[in-house]
Amino acid sequence: MAVVARKEALWSALAEYPDAKKRLIEKGRQLLMKDRLLEDWAMSGEAKEEIDTEQRIKNMELIEADWNTSVSTFVCLSLVSVSQSLVCALSSEQLICSS
Repeated sequence: MAVVARKEALWSALAEYPDAKKRLIEKGRQLLMKDRLLEDWAMSGEAKEEIDTEQRIKNMELIEADWNTSVSTFVCLSLVSVSQSLVCALSSEQLICSS
């Protein structure tokens, strides 16, 4: 018994499995190119845009992670610098006061 899925149901299911979706799109593209029904430059704008969007999201996540690391480093270094300044100021004040 063959199972027939509607296009919307297929895309909905594939949305939960992005790797499988990419493989399915790539396999379909290869089959069409093999049969000379699709040129490389004529890949569906929708599919290409979707892949580009996914790549942009991954890039943004990497940028965010790098930014978070940079901000954390900056805050830590700033706190160390302020702490050292306070220690020096308190030490200087105690030396002056104890004289």
